[in-house]
Amino acid sequence: MTTGLAWLKQRLNSLKVKLPSVKNSWWTFVIAFAVFIFLGLSLRKDWKTILTYNWQIHWADLVIMAVLHSLALATMYLAWHFTMRRLVNQDHWRHNFRIFSVSMLARRIPVPIWYVGSRVYLYREIQISTSIVLTATVLEIALIALSGVLCYVLLLPWYTYTQVFPWQVLAAITGIITLVLLIRPALFIEGINLVLRWLKKPPITAEITRRDLLLWTLLYLATWFLDGLGLYYAVAAFLAIPPPLPSVVGISTISALVALATMALPGGFGLKEITMGALLGSWIPVTAGIVISIIYRLLQTIIETLWAFVGQKMPEDPPQTTQ
Repeated sequence: MTTGLAWLKQRLNSLKVKLPSVKNSWWTFVIAFAVFIFLGLSLRKDWKTILTYNWQIHWADLVIMAVLHSLALATMYLAWHFTMRRLVNQDHWRHNFRIFSVSMLARRIPVPIWYVGSRVYLYREIQISTSIVLTATVLEIALIALSGVLCYVLLLPWYTYTQVFPWQVLAAITGIITLVLLIRPALFIEGINLVLRWLKKPPITAEITRRDLLLWTLLYLATWFLDGLGLYYAVAAFLAIPPPLPSVVGISTISALVALATMALPGGFGLKEITMGALLGSWIPVTAGIVISIIYRLLQTIIETLWAFVGQKMPEDPPQTTQ
């Protein structure tokens, strides 16, 4: 435990970020508090718009949105659990759930050191090496990006704005690339390492099967669709006539991909909401779209906070062997 904490403190200090010396339960409180501070600052910027807009609230739609986001988190957790089980060759689902739920909440804080660092620190407590956790996290990010592109492309025929350009070409290219990766899963790892070398980061070492790649991609694809449906019901909760469902799923996907691409930048905080609001601007005022996206983010964070506290209350798995 001491070695893991010292390692993480050294990494955080190199980025001029201080890690609180707290137990796991207090760690959750600290992350939750920091997340809500950031969200409060975002809401404050649009407070006048929130007060003057002609809002109407359909509570049933918000409940459906909460259920859908919980299901999306469940599919993400399953993908993470299966990834860790593949790399560690152990089936300790309670540990994986507890650490996954805390790290998902930490992801809401700008700069990925909190998201990645919380995983490294907590897994080191149960004797899982840093290299395994980092490899699993890189695989997760790459799979989320791949499945996000697939989600967007699969709905191309139903987007209102895609009728003006030949979307079939993009769909065919995406389909061919996906088929090649499924035939030769090793190319997926090679592609990841190519990007890592371009970013001047160390490559990962992992052997995955066709079944692994297919299972993980389908789970993350389900995550994208569920969160897209969640955004649709979040928008419908405040509007008399919401935009078409496929378009809202596309908006959810594009804005989340923007957030994923900028997750390493402190300035990336808020870009998802701005992108979402701008794309919703085809149906409602942009400022109203931004407010809805901020409220949507707040509701998601509340759900993820509940997940984190549930994870903290889970009983421990038997001790794992040192990796």
